[in-house]
Amino acid sequence: MAVCEDVTEARAASAAKAIQYLHLAEDAARARRGADELKTAQLQRLQMMFGQAPGFMCILDGPDHVFEFANAEFSRLVGGRDLRWKSAREALSDLEGQGFFEKLDEVYRWEILCGSRRAVVNPARSRRTTRGPVCRLRVSASVRRRR
Repeated sequence: MAVCEDVTEARAASAAKAIQYLHLAEDAARARRGADELKTAQLQRLQMMFGQAPGFMCILDGPDHVFEFANAEFSRLVGGRDLRWKSAREALSDLEGQGFFEKLDEVYRWEILCGSRRAVVNPARSRRTTRGPVCRLRVSASVRRRR
């Protein structure tokens, strides 16, 4: 005597569940794409806003203070140098010995806010007067570690 079991309903239920999971995965992927597109649009907007800001600013990353972003005014301040993906010490070597890199290190190490009013900068290559000699700049700056 043979015992037969009808598995048609079980297989149909299993297939329906699989299709349901597939639809959920597609919905999740669509939502993720939408969120990514929104983040991209927000990032582009922020880059445009900061890029056009009247004051100079930049974003540095890590203990080596690698340039991720510098707006047009910052780029102009340092003579239009290519800064992207260079460390601050590499890109702005002429500022060595003026205490700026030490302040950056301190801010990174201790997660403190560091402010400087009217610091004198002697950028050997960054700004020149029309007559040619290097000019001294007075700069107010604040540095904060990103969290």
